[in-house]
Amino acid sequence: MKTFWKVVLWIFAVIGLLMILLIIILVNSFPSKPKVKVHQNTYLELSLGGLHYDYNEYEDIFFIKEASSIGDICRKIDCAMQDSRIKGIILKPQLYMGGWALTKELHDKLLEFKETGKELVAYIDFTYDKGYYLASTAEKIYFNPSSTGGIVLSGIGLELNYYEGLMDKIGIEMTVLHEGKFKGTGEMYDRKTMSPELEEDLTNIVDGLYEVYIADLQMSRNLTNKDITAIFDERDEYFLSGNQALEMGLVDHLGNEQEFKALVMKDDPVLKFSLYEPHKTKFTYNKIAVIYAQGGITLTEAGFLEGNYRRITKDKTLRLLDRIEKMKSVKGLVLRVDSGGGSSIISDIILDRLEELNKKIPVVVS
Repeated sequence: MKTFWKVVLWIFAVIGLLMILLIIILVNSFPSKPKVKVHQNTYLELSLGGLHYDYNEYEDIFFIKEASSIGDICRKIDCAMQDSRIKGIILKPQLYMGGWALTKELHDKLLEFKETGKELVAYIDFTYDKGYYLASTAEKIYFNPSSTGGIVLSGIGLELNYYEGLMDKIGIEMTVLHEGKFKGTGEMYDRKTMSPELEEDLTNIVDGLYEVYIADLQMSRNLTNKDITAIFDERDEYFLSGNQALEMGLVDHLGNEQEFKALVMKDDPVLKFSLYEPHKTKFTYNKIAVIYAQGGITLTEAGFLEGNYRRITKDKTLRLLDRIEKMKSVKGLVLRVDSGGGSSIISDIILDRLEELNKKIPVVVS
């Protein structure tokens, strides 16, 4: 009998120890940004990398570690424009990923910062099209000449896989219903090649993105049409080395990071962008509410521990709209939409509620 109770006590002791360890892990996982003093002539180091969304609902909570949202970055840039302590921004695009609309928004915000007269310089070890597109806003681009560094400029394109041939081989017949001439959703399961209508749609999208991309590069880097042709159409290399990028006018200086710091920052202080806390603005009674509608439109919500928790659901969206309607200080609503679509019935329910709210306060979709 004594042996039995000893075993029970040991079990409870082990469970208690595991719970204490779990609590310690959870507490340490909460974000704790140290208070940092911003000195005069400070450079903000904006290091990008990973997938950047418009808004992070769960940022650095528990086991979720996300790249800074484009919305937060742009707001901090706005504050840095007015902050007399900030001398400039050091942009490191690295392996930046983000939607083209958000990338364009950040691109234009960086240009706006540069127009204030403050310094904007970029340093590149390795990056792709979108990262270089952001770096092109800088007054000067410094590039690591290492053999492992480089710029991959592959242009803008889309690829779709079609599975009808595979379905035929494994004995599965797919039937996809479409309403309308230009409705290509699901056609990859009942076709072997892209339909002319979908090809026309996607070509228009890609051409539009490419035109904006090239026009912005030409303006920022003073590139001619001949330069663009040489860079994107005539070159054989997929991977641009330092000397090639310098020769093509894509960068201004070659040097490693230590040389870059000695040449640009010198003895001026550098602060990581994530640690920069702008001066708090005074409370104002009249406010504009912002709702970020991100992800697919679905019937159920995702838990924050799921791989992709971003979803637009009826309950969550209506709850936010009800709350905004009751807030007397809110004089308008901006709805930021970043979604590929989803449930039509949920979309209709949310639309009806937005139209009701729009009768009381202005509602703008961005």
